Amino acid sequence: IPKSVVKIESEAFYTCANLTSVTFDDGSVLEEISDYAFDSTSLSSIILPSTLKAIGISAFARTKITNIGIPEGVTVIKQNTFLRCNLLQNVTLPSSIGSIEDRAFSNCTTLTTITVKAVKPPKLGTDVFKNIENFSIKVPSANVNDYKQADGWSAYASRISSI
Repeated sequence: IPKSVVKIESEAFYTCANLTSVTFDDGSVLEEISDYAFDSTSLSSIILPSTLKAIGISAFARTKITNIGIPEGVTVIKQNTFLRCNLLQNVTLPSSIGSIEDRAFSNCTTLTTITVKAVKPPKLGTDVFKNIENFSIKVPSANVNDYKQADGWSAYASRISSI
């Protein structure tokens, strides 16, 4: 993706079955990946630029991504963002994250570790981790108890430990 692209529009690559990787030019100014941008592709590899601020609904749903790091500055993981990413194993969310919406990681059956760098537990929507059996949640060590007691997060207290 050329460095001059600021926004990837809705459904830009939707159902492009042969799309397996995306690379952003050095110096990328990308700020937004819109709704359904990469939904239902074979995308397995992407490194998001540090300039990214927003990711839309179902932006990466039904892809083959195995690991994803969300850059600082992104504040919301929208609903269904990673829905049915059946190969997703590791997710890192930045300290800027304030909300994880409904079904964001639902049916990511191979998810093993989600690392949340936010000091304050993000607001958690419904069914965020639906149908995920064995995964751990890593959070800042000073905030483990805050997460274990927070609305939504308390249901996963036994999975929460320090980064």
